[in-house]
Amino acid sequence: MFICLSSGASRRYRQDVLRAIAMPKGSQLQIRYDSKWIAPKIRDLLSKKNTSGITSLIAYIDQHDSTKTPEIIPCRFATLTETVIHGKTCSLVLALEEFSYAQNLDAFNNEIRAASEDTLPTWHPDGTIKGHYWLEIGQEPVTVVKSSELTEWENIVAQIAERADFADESCFYTIEGLYPVGIKTAISLKDGRYELNSGREYEVRIYHFSPEKVPEGTRLSLATSSQWLTFTTSPELILDSRYDLKRVRLKTGRPLETENAVLTIRRVDNISESELGNWEFDMLLRIKGSFRRTLVYGIILGALIAGPNIIAALSNPGLGAGSKIGISITSAIIGLFAGILVAFGLKKPV
Repeated sequence: MFICLSSGASRRYRQDVLRAIAMPKGSQLQIRYDSKWIAPKIRDLLSKKNTSGITSLIAYIDQHDSTKTPEIIPCRFATLTETVIHGKTCSLVLALEEFSYAQNLDAFNNEIRAASEDTLPTWHPDGTIKGHYWLEIGQEPVTVVKSSELTEWENIVAQIAERADFADESCFYTIEGLYPVGIKTAISLKDGRYELNSGREYEVRIYHFSPEKVPEGTRLSLATSSQWLTFTTSPELILDSRYDLKRVRLKTGRPLETENAVLTIRRVDNISESELGNWEFDMLLRIKGSFRRTLVYGIILGALIAGPNIIAALSNPGLGAGSKIGISITSAIIGLFAGILVAFGLKKPV
């Protein structure tokens, strides 16, 4: 399996760690490495064969203190779905799976260092750090727990929050799930997207937690540019307690054909800010088309339109049999045409 490390050396790296534990299971997270940080064995694999489908472990490496051996905190399991080499760098796309929690970090680090043959990043006497941030080990670590439970997610957050790299981070959150309103089971992602039925109301559940600090002026904002999505509750969430479950409801429209849509999560850390906020990640959606349903609706409407004329013609004793049939057929054709035209013509996003 692969080990994919992200440090606190830059804001982007820290955000990769936070996104890894915030995005819902099945989402695709992209990270990148300079070739000098990739283990030679993996560089050889990239040049010889397809590496997609390999189980990976995303982890944060604390290298804040150059006098100590960097410590690794596992965060999430994933499956590598794509690698793209461009110049001297490589981008990885990882489909997120269960959380990865190590209760005993010393035991986990000892296991990982032994399995990696001491090729993990470490400080050298010249003040530089050397090693590999993307490497391969023989098997899945036995010192970690694989779980989708929020309890383990909280435990991971507690381990990360106490690190100097995240000293200013007062709010951690995760997408608990996307639920059809009235249904207790969350929707699973397929190929990185949620498949939603048309004309249905859904609820996004977001759980936030901070081990000690209360978020000050932090809010999450959900937004979409799709005409087939409408919020039925406020998309602005104020995070003003150490822990809570937030809910945002939205309703899908009735597109004739299947439409792709994006639900964007943004974060603002100052409640007085008027800006859009920092982009966190996108939730990809696919709204099923309703062509057949609309067609059936149009046929029924057409039958209702044509029905009175057909009944009147058939019950009129003054008309001959040929006239009754002619009027009935004509009324049926015109009624069905009008009903279908009205059904599709009155089509609205929601």
